[in-house]
Amino acid sequence: MNAESNFQQAYRRLRDELLGAIENTPTDLFATHDSTIKNDHDFPLEFAKEIALIYESEQAEKIEKGKVLAKEYTDEKLKSLLETFKKQYHALIEETKFKLDPDDPLFCKVDAFSHIEWGLQEVPHTKMLAFFLDPEREHGLGNLPIGFFLVAASLSESEIEIDLENYHQISVCKVETEKWIRINGKNRRIDIYIEMIKPKCRILIEGKIKGKQGDDQLSNYAEWFKPEENDILIYLTPSEEELEDPWHLLDWKNVASSFCALANYCKLDQTEKEKNSLDGFQLLRLWTSTLLHHVCKIPTVDCSLEDNSLIELVKYNSHIIKVKEILEEYKGEQYADQQIA
Repeated sequence: MNAESNFQQAYRRLRDELLGAIENTPTDLFATHDSTIKNDHDFPLEFAKEIALIYESEQAEKIEKGKVLAKEYTDEKLKSLLETFKKQYHALIEETKFKLDPDDPLFCKVDAFSHIEWGLQEVPHTKMLAFFLDPEREHGLGNLPIGFFLVAASLSESEIEIDLENYHQISVCKVETEKWIRINGKNRRIDIYIEMIKPKCRILIEGKIKGKQGDDQLSNYAEWFKPEENDILIYLTPSEEELEDPWHLLDWKNVASSFCALANYCKLDQTEKEKNSLDGFQLLRLWTSTLLHHVCKIPTVDCSLEDNSLIELVKYNSHIIKVKEILEEYKGEQYADQQIA
């Protein structure tokens, strides 16, 4: 099995195991507050939000009238629907827990940057990305991270044209971070600069999270870079921006999704499991979790779901929908014939 097939296998596993449990979920169930359940497996995802809004509205009204907050619905029909909703949602979570690997970054409760308040800081994230893109660094994952990163870039809407038949054949000359350059008499810093031997090209990456590009920043970088035919300039951001050639837009969500696929690939491929560094894999997992939770805005999920509150249930709903949106965007033109549930 070649590397591209391995990547597709990992990608499909990430997609199918997370979304398979809700593949046949009707979105319009209970649209008219019908309490009849079609069968034991029907699950009203959208109805969760509707129940939450009704509940909040009723409680707000009680507060305005000076009444004590009610812990249960007074409407027996709505209460019955809520109990059915809880049972079905717990069944869904149990099924998802059974299928997902407990080490999957999507369900990692601890991430790399939260406790030092770096979750939305650009420099730590670009430095971590540069660390993993360099095959010679201490992570011990070799070409895997840069291989999956380049596949993610080629799947983006900008359709960066790099043909990677096998990421094991990738050869990197050097990876530099915070590279100082001189432009128009001023010192500027480039986030990530990569020189590749195979494929033969240079890659310049400018990363943003909360900030926006400065005046003439990208045009100045391009003027200094003087890109040749196969060179690539990537603007990495969580927001949509209009870019001029030769810059290509890449979303942080693509990066997070590609490294989720990498985590699953390492679990599938026995050879990779044996030769790769466990420490490097765990660091990648924690950092990917940081990207998912902070930059991509996917809520942290507790697989135990010990709290039966409506808030926790709606949070799970939000998590699954967010991941589904990411996977839809990550599918890309190359996978246009593959349907995501």
